[in-house]
Amino acid sequence: MSSLIHRLNLYFEVLPERLRPWRWWVLFMYMILMAFLAAGIPRFAFTWANDDMFGKDDPVQISLDRIKELFGGTVTLGMVYRPVDGDLFSVRSLGALRNIHDVLDAEAVRGVDDLENSLGLLSEVESLINATYIEVEGDNIRFRDFVGEELPSSPEQSRLLRVQALKEPEYPRVLVSDNLKYGMMLLRTNFNAVPLVEDELELLEGFAENELEEQDEQKAQFVKHGLEDYADFEKKIWNLLSEERFSKDLVFMHPSWGASYQLDVWAVEYQRALVISLILSLILTYLLLGSLRAVIWPILIFVSSIVGVLGLAGWTGWPIDLSLYIAFGLVSVAAIADVVHVMSGYLFFHQQGQNHREVMRSVFSKTALACLLTSITTAIGIMSLFFIKLRVIQTMGLLGGIGVMFAFMLTIIVLPVLLNWFPPRPARISKQSKVTLILRIVQRLLRGIEGMSSGYPRTVILFFAAGGFLLILGITRIEIDTVFSDYYPQDSPVRQTISLLDEQFLGTGNMEILLETETEGVFRDPEVLLALEAVKQWLETRYPELVTHNWTLNNQLKQTHRKLMENREENYTVPDSPELVSQLLVLIEGGDYENLERMVSLDYANARMSVSLKTIGSKKSVELLNVIQPVIERILAPLKDRYPGLRATVTGGVGAWARVFDAISWSQIRSFGLAFIIISLIMVVIFGSLKLGLVAILPNTFPMLTVFGLMGWLDFKLDTTTLMTAPIIIGIAVDDTIHFITHYRLSLLRGASISESIHATLQEVGQAIVFTTLILMTIFVCFILVSHVGVSRFSILAVISIFSALIADLLLLPALFRVLQIRG
Repeated sequence: MSSLIHRLNLYFEVLPERLRPWRWWVLFMYMILMAFLAAGIPRFAFTWANDDMFGKDDPVQISLDRIKELFGGTVTLGMVYRPVDGDLFSVRSLGALRNIHDVLDAEAVRGVDDLENSLGLLSEVESLINATYIEVEGDNIRFRDFVGEELPSSPEQSRLLRVQALKEPEYPRVLVSDNLKYGMMLLRTNFNAVPLVEDELELLEGFAENELEEQDEQKAQFVKHGLEDYADFEKKIWNLLSEERFSKDLVFMHPSWGASYQLDVWAVEYQRALVISLILSLILTYLLLGSLRAVIWPILIFVSSIVGVLGLAGWTGWPIDLSLYIAFGLVSVAAIADVVHVMSGYLFFHQQGQNHREVMRSVFSKTALACLLTSITTAIGIMSLFFIKLRVIQTMGLLGGIGVMFAFMLTIIVLPVLLNWFPPRPARISKQSKVTLILRIVQRLLRGIEGMSSGYPRTVILFFAAGGFLLILGITRIEIDTVFSDYYPQDSPVRQTISLLDEQFLGTGNMEILLETETEGVFRDPEVLLALEAVKQWLETRYPELVTHNWTLNNQLKQTHRKLMENREENYTVPDSPELVSQLLVLIEGGDYENLERMVSLDYANARMSVSLKTIGSKKSVELLNVIQPVIERILAPLKDRYPGLRATVTGGVGAWARVFDAISWSQIRSFGLAFIIISLIMVVIFGSLKLGLVAILPNTFPMLTVFGLMGWLDFKLDTTTLMTAPIIIGIAVDDTIHFITHYRLSLLRGASISESIHATLQEVGQAIVFTTLILMTIFVCFILVSHVGVSRFSILAVISIFSALIADLLLLPALFRVLQIRG
């Protein structure tokens, strides 16, 4: 292995000279590649992570697609409104509400013929105006709109409407709030539920992703809608309802989806933070290195790497959400770190009096191999996210890892050509000349660190051991949970609407129970319907503080039965007579079929139970799934002798969040552990010493303990955002260790003692390590101020991990070398 490292050092040492005759070809191929990748950027689009979280072969996604195939779209936007006059049932409020219905219906019709108009995805608008109301007169039953065309003409009629609405079991907390101060308009849509037509399916044939998914010919496929589609729909609805002609009578709350907020607020904040962080890091690079050309090349490598990531995302069509900006941060960290190490080394050797050719040989001999190793370890750390079974996170891991290696290739192939043409030209520093204030501080810091690690090495080790013990105690306090609504600031309009929905309406949580059989007419059987009722009652009894409403075909059945039996409360039940059930279903099919078909299939072989919940996260979803699925199986068990194909699948929001919890917990632990083991083995093999490799692992363990320990003590939850800290720690934190040990071993091989090797390493590479740490921290500091709570916390943890890695490498590692007498 030592001979391999020696050959690699020799190869990198002469690489700039070997590239010189091919410099025009290098630049030509670079421009061709950049043009190709840039052409893929227009094809790139953000996905709506809630709909594209899992692969098509995932059980949760399969059951959701099955529900859409059987019962239509499942995506509904609830728009909460407050009447200006304070009365939901006044002629003023209901008149404005009816006008909105007319406008939205007209917009939906126009949108059908205009593919660019997202309002064409609006399938139905429901409110007090057109909610189903059952009216019985003698032997006649009529299903009509609750308000319809005739508005109340007097306060007495408005009061009567209020009384009637409160007696309807499907109105309170659905269409009117508990305190009667707010109303609800439900906008049902066909998002991700528009079937692909035959021509579109033929276009998909032959594409790699389509082949990998191996969709069955009988399985329905749907048009995919991305974040821009959801945001556009949300903004058009919001802008329309905010017009003065409506807002003078009804004041609507901000939409609760948050898609437009993500695109208009979060995405803008991410872009601003990314640009500011780049500018600040480049200013800091200039102040530290003192050369304008030393700043230009990091910009070029950084921009090229970002173009590569965006272009690859566009050409492949991989699903990605706003976490792409985190991938940008990871790639920029790797790109800038590699280039800064090269530029810092160039300036260091230039200041030692070497000419350009000697400087290039020295820099690439000592730096290129370390950059290769750090790029590999960083890419492995980031790509460990691929083993987390959430599609957008897998994609981010792939794009981030590929971007890191792409940045390395640019650093060792394109950068030498540019340096040969336009090398940095700092002023030669003589013994009497002054260095910058920052440089003086860094040099003084390094001297102090060297003195501490050489004078008190055992004390340093004991200090880190004691700190590690306290941090381990903090790790035991970590809670794994993702509550997406918690990502919005408390004062954001989205968060306020979600809180109002939880307090006064159905909440934003959802659980779907898909019931499938192979026999027609099963859900006409009273015993089956009573079993569904038993599931409903068990849910409401077990989770009264969580379950807000429950929909099955029983809801219509019970209400129709009640109305036919003189509207008596005790008759709000499922009849046990098959004949009566059949008669009631015939009546419902004739008068309210649209609502019925959302709950049961045409042949009554399949049905669904839709449960509304208050906002919950992944942890509570796991509890629900683990408890509810066995209970459903137990309740349905007596029916399986008659209907052996009867099966129930819990899916929807609960199923999805439960899968998220599993992905964050066990998948994260497995992928993180595997990446850590692989990187540790690489370090042992590359350095050719088990003892040196094991010692090198210790400084990289401390940043992990620091981050996860502080997460526990600060009550930061481990969620889909903060888990991104793991690849930062395992990939980037190890970079400085590799640079340090690589230079340390080279000094030992030249015959220097341990103390001399540590001194030479701190002098040659210590400054570059401090520089890169400051620059990398600058990148993530700018993201702390974004309003996305998860990204802000991720950025805090990233800064802490990078800084703790610096302290461990400059203080703990030399102390270990001295105490354990590590000689390579």
